[in-house]
Amino acid sequence: MNPKIPRDLFLKLPGTVDYIDQIREFIEKNARKSGLNDEDVDAVVLSIDEAVANIIEHSYEGRHISKKDRLISIYIRVDDSSFTIKLTDNGRFFDPTTADSVDIDNHLNQYKTNGLGIHFMRQLMDKIRYSHSKKDGNVLELVKYIK
Repeated sequence: MNPKIPRDLFLKLPGTVDYIDQIREFIEKNARKSGLNDEDVDAVVLSIDEAVANIIEHSYEGRHISKKDRLISIYIRVDDSSFTIKLTDNGRFFDPTTADSVDIDNHLNQYKTNGLGIHFMRQLMDKIRYSHSKKDGNVLELVKYIK
């Protein structure tokens, strides 16, 4: 593990589009420090962009939760072999690991431009886990192995 990064990092921000850039910068800066190569850093950042967009657009959409209570907690754990991000929100329950696979060619031939976020996460990350509880809310864990 790169000694320049603490083993555990945490950030909690409102789950609104106003904070996507701040989340992206937090993830990118720490992914770079972790020892991931440039291609893997880009994969992590794109996956987080998609996951956060899904939380904002789908988990919180239409919910009667005040903007100040629409939070996204980001926990990063780094060890010698992996960069792990846990995203936690208190919005609508949805397990992305159970979503149907996308036939990308068919999807694009139908001129669909949405619905690819989970597909990208599956393709770009090494491991994806999801859990839900009343105490913790939705927890999406994305893992990228450090090569």
